[in-house]
Amino acid sequence: MEAKIKYIGKRISYQEDAEKLSIIILGKEEGNRPMQRLLWLFAWLIIGSFILNELNTLGPEDELRVVLFVFMGFWSYYLFRVLRALYWQSKGRESILVKKDEVLMKEAFGTLGKAFTLQTSNLGAMQVREKETGFFSLFDDSFWSIGKGELQFQIDGRIYYFGKRLSESDRNSLMRLFNQKLKSFQHVNA
Repeated sequence: MEAKIKYIGKRISYQEDAEKLSIIILGKEEGNRPMQRLLWLFAWLIIGSFILNELNTLGPEDELRVVLFVFMGFWSYYLFRVLRALYWQSKGRESILVKKDEVLMKEAFGTLGKAFTLQTSNLGAMQVREKETGFFSLFDDSFWSIGKGELQFQIDGRIYYFGKRLSESDRNSLMRLFNQKLKSFQHVNA
């Protein structure tokens, strides 16, 4: 008999039985963040069109042309980041399948994504991600990017992040569920 699908908030669904825990987190976000991304994209496209127009008016020997080409490289990178975040918002999902001896994780845009398998023998408890304070951490948590994940766990000394842009209550409920299941597996394996 198939286990019943249960929900944590609006974005997280899970199925649980004695042998596995399957979790799916949808990329769809609520609140004003999706609108912020669209406005940011619109403003960014306007800026890019002005720069491209200026590039067309400059002569081939003008030194400002090099500066604008470099700027357009940065502009293109951030355009890619916001388009990727918008696509994640509509088609993205994170999947994690926890079994007694392995964890399967996948981040997917629709059906495209790479899954990888980790052994649970050295799996640590899921925790709230430690927020980084450096300059580049601002880029990971900004509204125009997908984000890094609100939760983390460690296997063999490597940290894995999971749960992009979860609310605090959803994050805590998911962490509790994961850790309870992990504990039950460790008691069975002991």
